[in-house]
Amino acid sequence: MRDWSVPALVPVVLRQPRLLLDPAAGGGVIGPDQPDESYALRPLAGLMFPRDHYVDLGGAIAIGRLRRRDRARETVVMAAVLRGLRGRSAEVRVPEPLFLAGGDLVTCDGVAVLGTGARTSPAAWGLLRPHLLAAFGRVVRVRDELLRPGEPHLDHWLGLGPGIALVAADRLHAPAVVESYGAASRETTLVDALRSIELAVCPLAPETVAAFAAGVFFLPGPRPGAWTAGGDEPAALVSTASAPWTEPVLSRFGVHTVAVPFDEHHKQLGSLHRALNTVPGVLGDEPGRAISGWRQDAVG
Repeated sequence: MRDWSVPALVPVVLRQPRLLLDPAAGGGVIGPDQPDESYALRPLAGLMFPRDHYVDLGGAIAIGRLRRRDRARETVVMAAVLRGLRGRSAEVRVPEPLFLAGGDLVTCDGVAVLGTGARTSPAAWGLLRPHLLAAFGRVVRVRDELLRPGEPHLDHWLGLGPGIALVAADRLHAPAVVESYGAASRETTLVDALRSIELAVCPLAPETVAAFAAGVFFLPGPRPGAWTAGGDEPAALVSTASAPWTEPVLSRFGVHTVAVPFDEHHKQLGSLHRALNTVPGVLGDEPGRAISGWRQDAVG
């Protein structure tokens, strides 16, 4: 499909025909060091991970710009898909030479956390700032200086739920700043920044980081602040692979969990964070509807 045009690719993404990739000599084991894999997908392969291509700014959308050149066309295709879903174009596009990866922004219940580092340029904050402050009110900007191949994005090591932040223990002291309606705090540590906005911080040991960050998807509330104002019970999807770790911890924070099985390609602790993203204002629907790389159905 490398030579296909964007107009030709969009219907393929929307229809999502089943494509089966068979293993060769490697036996189909999935991992970054494997020469071949075996799994069923609906192309494009990268579009199984809609978290990568854009960020939901709480009413607006910013189309990302991926640092990897071989994946640049994916954002163009996703921009066209989102335009079809929403009936309008994305409000923010990231120009050269800046980069923005969708996984470097997590939001929940009136709070947004933006990570900058290898995949997202610090200057991208200027593009996102007015939208994030208008929609969430409190934004934590964290500078990721601990680079690991398995944790290229913020949402690989930080999960944000209603009143709770699940954070890798070795990132708690990363440099961070809190922005609130245009007023920025002094630079502090991430743990102090999160606690200053009344979030309970749950440190994650190295062996559980992937389960809690990649294997949990907090469902968006009907409106910002609804859970803390006595609205619907907070809920999260968890992968069946990570449920033994995640369900007992989340229940202590009053979060209702629903364990869902995941397909072959996502067997590394579920990777729910990659396969789901929210779309604000889908053709008149309530904001915060969720889509996945497998189906375009909204998740409620």
